[in-house]
Amino acid sequence: MNEARGTLTSTKNIGLVMLGSDTGIYALARDFHQCYGIRPKIVARAAFGPIKDSKILDVHEIGLDVTRRDYIDYLIEHAEELRAGNEKTILLCNTDHLVEALCEAKDELESLYELVIPPLKTYERISDKVGFAELCDQLEIPTPKTIGVQFGAEENPQLNALEAGLDFPVIAKPALSADYENVKFEGQKKVFQLTDQTEVDQLIQTLQQAGFQGQFVFQQKINGDDTTMRSLTAYVNRRGEVTLLSGARVLLEDHAPGLIGVPLAMVTQEMPELMAQAKKLLESVDYYGFANFDIKVDSVSGKPYFLEVNPRIGRNAYYTVAGGSHPSLAVMEDIFEVADPRFQGVEQEALYSLVDAFLLSRYIDEEDRRMISNLPKDRIVHPLDYSADRGVKRMFYVYGSTFKQRLKFRKYYPVRNAEVI
Repeated sequence: MNEARGTLTSTKNIGLVMLGSDTGIYALARDFHQCYGIRPKIVARAAFGPIKDSKILDVHEIGLDVTRRDYIDYLIEHAEELRAGNEKTILLCNTDHLVEALCEAKDELESLYELVIPPLKTYERISDKVGFAELCDQLEIPTPKTIGVQFGAEENPQLNALEAGLDFPVIAKPALSADYENVKFEGQKKVFQLTDQTEVDQLIQTLQQAGFQGQFVFQQKINGDDTTMRSLTAYVNRRGEVTLLSGARVLLEDHAPGLIGVPLAMVTQEMPELMAQAKKLLESVDYYGFANFDIKVDSVSGKPYFLEVNPRIGRNAYYTVAGGSHPSLAVMEDIFEVADPRFQGVEQEALYSLVDAFLLSRYIDEEDRRMISNLPKDRIVHPLDYSADRGVKRMFYVYGSTFKQRLKFRKYYPVRNAEVI
């Protein structure tokens, strides 16, 4: 029996349905498969790269032009097929707008699936970056100064950054990622860095012309490059107990405009003080399920700042597995109401990476190069490279996508530069 099964004696008649097609969804499916032998059913727009040609999952394609509601309707209309007669069927996803859709449709779905999501009010409170900053202030958890600007049909959005107490450069991003999903405009980025008031005014005008509805936050930039970022992944069970809390230090982030800030290489690490603060925040609200925190340590003062929390496991949370913890175990012991669930933290130092060693070595310092070179091979993990799922077509994609990172970095981030987000 796999050690990750914990105290569970049987995992028969358990189904798993997952929404989406990104790296995080495949990695989570991989963890369930390697620990419990569960073959997940993936509901996605199409079988895109990370899930394409996989032997460990079944993909249900529902079409490219679908809305959040289409996912919900599919889950209801095809419940019998997706559940396949299993005693329990767990439903998971890893995209902001789909988490929100599940929260909104909880009453329609909870009789069909085991839902692992926070209550809607909790989701709305912590997912909103303005609300998150306010909660951090209440709990005395350091967070950058954050100003929200409301957009809408009857709104006249404007912001004088200096009068609002923000010094340049300023970071700008949507308060709720779900509000940004369907907005398209030239020069669109996940995160903007603004160097003066003219750029603030231009961004506000662009968002207004693009029809953005919701809040955009303008936030004081914290000093530091990619390596000052930290990630924490947590799981809170139905009894309100934090049963998984793992962390990683970022070595390299993506710098393509639509993916700025997405970690590509991380090393697992214990962070007792940050973990205690994350635990305090989760216990202060009616939370349930996975949570992923983004934290930045100021390179000048050394002070850490909590930037946001996502109510999902996160795109890169397979670093938890590299570090010795299993999200699948946290979910399974919760669903089966194990009386004394195992707490999982960071058990070992390990490298999680979506880039090859040559590329990574160009952007990290000598100390980190030595650290990586001393790691055993089984502690260097690519989330998409799974020994039980190595068909020719699949490995062509895995190795091809890894090599393509070199082309992206040549174009968007040819030289390490602390001033580039």
